[in-house]
Amino acid sequence: MLTKRPKSIKDCYKLDKTSEQLIEWSHTLSDRAYLIFYILIGLGIILFIAAGIVVSCIDGGEIISISLLSGGICCVIAAFIARAVLRSNALLIYAKANIVHNTRVTANLALYNACKNSDPSEYNEDTDKKSTNQPKKDNKTAYNVNAIIESEENDDEDDDEDTSELPQKICPKCGNKHDFDYPKCPKCKYEYYKSNK
Repeated sequence: MLTKRPKSIKDCYKLDKTSEQLIEWSHTLSDRAYLIFYILIGLGIILFIAAGIVVSCIDGGEIISISLLSGGICCVIAAFIARAVLRSNALLIYAKANIVHNTRVTANLALYNACKNSDPSEYNEDTDKKSTNQPKKDNKTAYNVNAIIESEENDDEDDDEDTSELPQKICPKCGNKHDFDYPKCPKCKYEYYKSNK
């Protein structure tokens, strides 16, 4: 399935739904970390105050006050541990959201550059299908997007073939078919990634 082609560089940087939900989840988890921290600190303070009241009001209340003090100390320690764990998880989720977003931006920029340099008449945007399989014959095309898409579709359809073979692309200048990762056509030495002005 083909993705929607970005129309401008601004479209490439738009936040996608997955990244947006991950960032929202990260902020929610961070807010809950502070909420749990303050609840546990408050409980610890209440236990400290109760321990002081028990010692001053009840004769022989040292044992009860010691248990209340230890409970208060445990609440404070638990508050710091819970905050650290939840906060670190929130940061990890936020980092994951940034990785997802930056990967999407990189893919969109590559697609934008490929589409910008290809002939728009070779690709019918309404039906998301190729209208011709012929390579371009001018020097302004960086590489032929339709040849790349066709080679990927052929790879998906032909599971019987050798999967170790690299995808092929067609030189827009001479029509030679060769491995996708060559920066130049081996036959006519056409440079794919050279800026053509």
